Amino acid sequence: MKRWVVLAFVCVAGIINFSDKAIAGLSAIPIMEEFDISFAAWGIVGASFYWLYAVGAIAGSAWSDRIGTKKVLAIMAIMWSIAQIGGLAVSGLAGLVLIRVILGLGEGPFFAVAINHISKWFPQESRGLATSIFTVGNKFGTTLSAPVLVIIIASFGWRIAFAFLGITSLIWFVLWVLLTKDSPKGEKAKSTEPIVERRKVKWKELKPVILSPTYIFTCLLCFMNHWFVVFSVTFMPIYLVKVKGFSETEMAGIIASAGLVTAVLIITISFFSDRLFAKYRDLRLSRVFIAGISIIIAGIMISTIPALNSSKWIVLTIGLMGAGFTLPVALAPHTINTIIPEKAGLLVGIALAFATTAGMIGPTIIGKIVDSNVRDLASGFSQAMLLSAILACIAGVLYIIFTKPDDLLKKIRQPKKELSPLHVSADLLDTSDEALLIKKEV
Repeated sequence: MKRWVVLAFVCVAGIINFSDKAIAGLSAIPIMEEFDISFAAWGIVGASFYWLYAVGAIAGSAWSDRIGTKKVLAIMAIMWSIAQIGGLAVSGLAGLVLIRVILGLGEGPFFAVAINHISKWFPQESRGLATSIFTVGNKFGTTLSAPVLVIIIASFGWRIAFAFLGITSLIWFVLWVLLTKDSPKGEKAKSTEPIVERRKVKWKELKPVILSPTYIFTCLLCFMNHWFVVFSVTFMPIYLVKVKGFSETEMAGIIASAGLVTAVLIITISFFSDRLFAKYRDLRLSRVFIAGISIIIAGIMISTIPALNSSKWIVLTIGLMGAGFTLPVALAPHTINTIIPEKAGLLVGIALAFATTAGMIGPTIIGKIVDSNVRDLASGFSQAMLLSAILACIAGVLYIIFTKPDDLLKKIRQPKKELSPLHVSADLLDTSDEALLIKKEV
């Protein structure tokens, strides 16, 4: 039962985390009007969130391997509070960029650290579902909070909405510190594998993993997830209001409804992925194929949005697209954090740090495409969506072809059998402290 309480806390953090990202997009119209910001300049605001995101992702993830995931999550919550409450003092574009940079630095490690915190409490055969529930928490960040935030923005102004999220982060921090633990300790996460001995890992052991096709194309898939996140939180609200003609209240309802569709799909498909892994113990079959196919479908979905006018079809399409782009980050990290479990946080952190370059370049590229067609916003957004669709399909195909985590696992661990008195079981596919098998050879 305790593991589900921990998961609930991490899910709430995911809601806050994604709401922090989305608040700028939901406030875009009043902010752009107040500061007289163009679409290109707004793209810079969106990109600024990611300027130090990668730094935070790598540093925070590596730090969590040393001091524990619970402490790092608590520190991040404090940073979110400072950045969002700082919105009360913003009086221009520079101040807005500054608080978004601070927020990005504080949110950079979140996903990697949260994934590894969940891994401490759930075994591999349940991890896909647990991670998908957590990922759905991210989606519910907009599903549940969008209507509330829009009301706050309309009634009290966007600065109060920013501060509201900052106070929410502070409340979460207090409860997290008081009510949760870093790991199950004596309570094994219902896994059949024994406990691992922790050891120091040298760079020469990490290098072949990071340079492998499996790792590289996992990074590429996560890159496309971030591209979609940036588009959805920075530009989708504007697109639905300015191009599709919905009111801000209708826009919030569409985003919320699409989030529900996404949530149902993610949980259902992740559960199926877990069942495949439990039956076949094959990461390529249970994780890689599903994640790769899902992002290809997402690419196809985003290319159809410009042709849709019915709110019901738009909700369904955005929901399918959201699931397709989100499933990879629920499944793909588990194909790389199994290789060297002692550095699971760092490996996932580096992958997500690379992925966040989408956040640096995506808003700028999309903003310039839209600005170049400022007299015909529909055409500009259509071009941006077509580009996103092409990139997603390419990433999905390459991921399916080149990502082979089971082969990499055997390749990386084979030398240890020959050079070390310790033999690591070849069928090991778990990363938690409670679930790693190491046997001494005589």
